Amino acid sequence: MPKVKNVKLYVAPDKNHGKVWIDAEDMAERFDEYLHSDKCMNHMKKKTIIDDETYQVVVVDVPAPRSPTIKGFCLYCGTSSPTWYQNYAEDPEFTEIVRKITEICENEVRGMFEEGSISPSLAALWMSGYGYSTKQEQEIKGGVPVVIADDLGE
Repeated sequence: MPKVKNVKLYVAPDKNHGKVWIDAEDMAERFDEYLHSDKCMNHMKKKTIIDDETYQVVVVDVPAPRSPTIKGFCLYCGTSSPTWYQNYAEDPEFTEIVRKITEICENEVRGMFEEGSISPSLAALWMSGYGYSTKQEQEIKGGVPVVIADDLGE
């Protein structure tokens, strides 16, 4: 008989004041499941190749890890990210695990950029969600007047 997983994470929202997890340990366990699921780091995609021995076209599964995100974790658990932040980010019981999950997501995404798993052209967009920026705001002060001259003689 197959072993039944503990499903205490799915407490009816009305019985738990809108919360999906009972405690921080439950959230940590569920996040670990998400990280190692086919929705995240163990994601596979189909790739068509030509077999070297038979010269036949075959379709194989190849690793295609997806970067972990708060939104991905929330979807995996059946909730939304606004609900996650509203119910857990300021709750003293969950503050530490929320911070840790956010840092793990950021670190994994940075690592995937550094090793080339994610296109560098997406780096600015992706990392902006973690507070990074590619632009620097500069204020120019000085008394140098700018004059625009009309070269057309009009």
